[in-house]
Amino acid sequence: MDKASTRRTDSQRRRLVLGAAGIALPLGVTGCATGSNAAGSGRQFAPPQVRPGDRWLYVEINRYNGLPLANVEVSVTNSYPLTCSVRRTRTDSTAGEIARANAVQEERYSEPWSVDVEPIYDLTMDFEQPMPILPSSLRVGASDSRATTYTVKGYSGRYRWSQRLRAVGAEKLVTPAGSFDCLRVQRTIWFDYPDVFRFGSARVDDAWYAPEVNRWVRREWTGDYQHENSFGKMGSRRREDWVRWDLLSYQPGPA
Repeated sequence: MDKASTRRTDSQRRRLVLGAAGIALPLGVTGCATGSNAAGSGRQFAPPQVRPGDRWLYVEINRYNGLPLANVEVSVTNSYPLTCSVRRTRTDSTAGEIARANAVQEERYSEPWSVDVEPIYDLTMDFEQPMPILPSSLRVGASDSRATTYTVKGYSGRYRWSQRLRAVGAEKLVTPAGSFDCLRVQRTIWFDYPDVFRFGSARVDDAWYAPEVNRWVRREWTGDYQHENSFGKMGSRRREDWVRWDLLSYQPGPA
């Protein structure tokens, strides 16, 4: 089977599994986003203007049970290369543990927001080539496809990463930080995972970018994969974590 066919098969399986779990693709947010404008292709959003001292505070939520996992503070520490520190403070709730490093993590970008080092997932990924989280043209309908490899500290391999990105619509979004006009950008991702028993990993990562804060006010991701111990079983693809970040506050750095 060629690579394109494999990707289509993974995508079809993923839709079946998430559909069976009652989750529609693309991932929606009930009662929080209005005015989707996927048909209004061409609406343009202002590009991010990021500078040292910019600070965003998010709440990280376990979407399986709706409980908070942590508060996450992201601060711009350097312009060239664009670098952010990411500090997680775990809550005392029974949200369920999701593996994360305890130390302050580093986000690194070639530009806002094309990521070189990505700590948002369960493993911090160091990409060979920058991977856009937002399209270069911030308009409804913009799209992009990229492929690269990544490494993970503590593992000796280099792993495949392939993504398709599309600005799917303009939405009015309400978070604890307020109400924002957003460009919703969805990435569909296929990748190899360092666990040698895990195959055909697929992920959907949605970001709601708001020019008002120069970053996303919400980001949500989940995925699924095939495990070696479940080959051949009906419904055998396993779910990944399902995590959402909602903006609590934004503080711009000094001019």
